[in-house]
Amino acid sequence: MNLLYAFGSVTFYAYLVVTVLIVGGGLFALVHALRAPEDAFRATGKWQKKYWSLTLVACILLALAGLNGMGLVIGAIGVLVYMLDVKPKLDEVRRPRY
Repeated sequence: MNLLYAFGSVTFYAYLVVTVLIVGGGLFALVHALRAPEDAFRATGKWQKKYWSLTLVACILLALAGLNGMGLVIGAIGVLVYMLDVKPKLDEVRRPRY
């Protein structure tokens, strides 16, 4: 995307907003993954903590790189899988039951 020609367009700002949301969500997911204990990942039957941490870092970098939109899509998929599948399971395992 040529920034000189597209800077004032609606598409540019929409792409920028989506990129910021994906990167922000990825950073939130990365912090959540780093704070979760390794045993919680094993208890849920998901990937190990180090694999999810590396995957989320790669997704953030891909979203920042853009790569004609494909990096953003791949980054969004990784972040959304963590946020919608792994995070709820980890929270369920870590939450005390009364």
